[in-house]
Amino acid sequence: AVSGALGQDHWITYQLKEPIANPNGSKLKFVITQVHNAKDHILGKFRISATSQSGDLGLGLPESLQAIVSTPKPQRTEALVKPLIDHLAINDGEIKAAKDAIAKASQAVPRDQQTVQLETRRDALTKETPMDTALVRLRADVKQSQQQVQRARLTAAEDLTWALINSPAFLFNH
Repeated sequence: AVSGALGQDHWITYQLKEPIANPNGSKLKFVITQVHNAKDHILGKFRISATSQSGDLGLGLPESLQAIVSTPKPQRTEALVKPLIDHLAINDGEIKAAKDAIAKASQAVPRDQQTVQLETRRDALTKETPMDTALVRLRADVKQSQQQVQRARLTAAEDLTWALINSPAFLFNH
């Protein structure tokens, strides 16, 4: 299974139980069937090789990268070495683990809960408290009472007029 290891080189080797014995040469036919219909899950580039060598097959770097390794160190330029470094960065487990650890360490540290709570409380306390409607009404009544005290005669005349207008005799006659 390749899942989770995309972009890395994968090898598979098959060894025949018995060698193919044909003195006139043989023609081999390989059929690769992919039973998957997702367009993002198609086979990548691959290579098929055959050998008459017996025993364990030592698989190493691809030929293009082997050519870089075979080049003497003084002749290796930075551009020449870059594909090898890229290959190692993808396929070397230690490098991948180190990069994952760096990525995890580079993530932002979550904010301290107590700091968040204090900031929320601070923000709530900086908002203006809405005035209580009863308090607003009482303040208006106090202001009106102060004006009435300053104009006692006018207040008395207003009260008398109010009493006369609301009397049953006045209301019945008008």
